[in-house]
Amino acid sequence: MDRHHAQQILLTYRLGEHAPPGSELAEALALAEKDPELAEWLEAQLRYDRRLRSALRSVTPPAGLQQAILRGRPPTPSLWRRSAPRLLAMAAAGAVLLGIWAVSNRGARGPVNVPSPVANTRALPFRDQMVELIAQGRYSLQAQSGSLTELRSFLRRNGGAHDVSVSPALAALSTYGCQVLAFDGRRTTLICFTSPRLGFVHLFVVDSPTEGVGSQPTLAKFGNWNTATWSSGSKTFVVCAQASDSDLRALL
Repeated sequence: MDRHHAQQILLTYRLGEHAPPGSELAEALALAEKDPELAEWLEAQLRYDRRLRSALRSVTPPAGLQQAILRGRPPTPSLWRRSAPRLLAMAAAGAVLLGIWAVSNRGARGPVNVPSPVANTRALPFRDQMVELIAQGRYSLQAQSGSLTELRSFLRRNGGAHDVSVSPALAALSTYGCQVLAFDGRRTTLICFTSPRLGFVHLFVVDSPTEGVGSQPTLAKFGNWNTATWSSGSKTFVVCAQASDSDLRALL
């Protein structure tokens, strides 16, 4: 089992879940114990799950809701009037989940501001912030789809870089999802691809040129992550993957 396969299995894993011996889940967890990068990714997923569970547990369901669902009919009007505030709170919590995991979030509006980086990373170049965002799992895709065409449609509706050209090698990969972000006020599009051999391949497109970034890709490594950065026209591009220099260049 490689890292990419393990990530697909662990996306549905919950802390404390029993992993039967010999199962794919047990194999993926064993790989995470040996692979520091996979372990870091898994911990980021679990932290996010814990925050969601905490938010949902803070909502008290209205009395009688479970029985009404089991009977196959909605609560009575009087129950709705008494429980409306709590039902609305539950709907809001559900909306958070849908906004994160939906295949296509048609209601998204504008870029998501990237949380402030930790400990003085404002002094780092924007590329370093992007790698930190990926490595620490501090992002959540607004739309998920295996089709680049579908992701382009989402980006067009939500102000992302929908018309950007990608290399034939990237276009040949399956897509996983996308997000529109803001890095220090600069609108940025993130498109995630999946490679059978390399795992996730992340493409960032910044809607402005960057001083000091030329038209030829410049490679730089950050731990297990390798990046290629270049500018073209009015945009700056960063490709980020756990790949060797030669494998990364083959994607450009």
